[in-house]
Amino acid sequence: MMKINAKNLPKKEDDLLQFLVDYFPGKDIRIVEQDDNYIDVSLSNHGSSDYYIDPNILEGLQWWDQSILIEEIPNQFRNLVKYQLSLNDNWTIYSWSLWLEQRFLENDIPNEIIILHIDDHTDCMSPLLFKEGNVFINPFNNEEVNLFNPTTVKQAIENGVISIGSFMTLFMHSMPRIQFRHLMPKHRLSNAHVSGKVNREFLSDNTIPPYQERPLLSFSPSGGIKSNVEYSVFTEIDDFLKDISDTAAILLHVDMDYFNNRFDGDSDWRSHAFNHDPSAELVYKNIEQVFSAIEKSNIAKRIENYTVALSPGFFPAEFWNESISIINRILIENHEYY
Repeated sequence: MMKINAKNLPKKEDDLLQFLVDYFPGKDIRIVEQDDNYIDVSLSNHGSSDYYIDPNILEGLQWWDQSILIEEIPNQFRNLVKYQLSLNDNWTIYSWSLWLEQRFLENDIPNEIIILHIDDHTDCMSPLLFKEGNVFINPFNNEEVNLFNPTTVKQAIENGVISIGSFMTLFMHSMPRIQFRHLMPKHRLSNAHVSGKVNREFLSDNTIPPYQERPLLSFSPSGGIKSNVEYSVFTEIDDFLKDISDTAAILLHVDMDYFNNRFDGDSDWRSHAFNHDPSAELVYKNIEQVFSAIEKSNIAKRIENYTVALSPGFFPAEFWNESISIINRILIENHEYY
């Protein structure tokens, strides 16, 4: 249950519900009680397969785990030999948090981090976290979310305050120096952020009392702002893997919607002017090329954390089984030392 400030919210029921859907992304929302000042809302995971748009979602879930329920999708991840595999990609930051915790225990926190982000999106929206002094608070339990404490990150993901579209933002606000390298499909380039600096800012938001500000990222061409976060855009895997610092720690995240994003989380996907929906043959060929290029690159042994997300409602479930088989063959089965 969450109490929110109703004073600045839409008065019309349809507009209010749309606001709540946008404000609590990924959650099924029910208004329990409301007056002129406050609204009490109940939040839960969606229990209907229709939410995930994909007509083959149940087939994909059978492959993942025959006993899984639809409402359990947001909490699914597993650690394989070389990488973390999750359904939703916000679990990426949980894996990064575990990695940071270990580096902290070893008294070896990196001064600079390179994020290799292979994705159809930037995932840099504002999470539902609130600034309080020098820390960020989870409004569901009023406790700090600390990247060096993975339990707090896990709770934030499960609460929905770190969503599939916002998991990058906390990380970039929390680390001193980051190079954010983004490999995107060519069709995204015309509307992409320009390579340059990323500024760590705050969004004014008094919807959940008593909090006031949420972390935000803004993108600017080089030279426009002073920042220790740099963003670079690529559309070719070879360029993406070139000219990487010899000293920075490297984290690699792959959202499978890079290879096919037929639905893009939108029930009206059929009406889109363009759908990123290559054939199965092209999807599997591209997966082979990208993962092979990474494994053959001179940075492969320097990657300290590796995550892959299947993204239900974005990357079609009909591709899950074969795609992961290809990835496992390249990352695990071809390496005798595993």
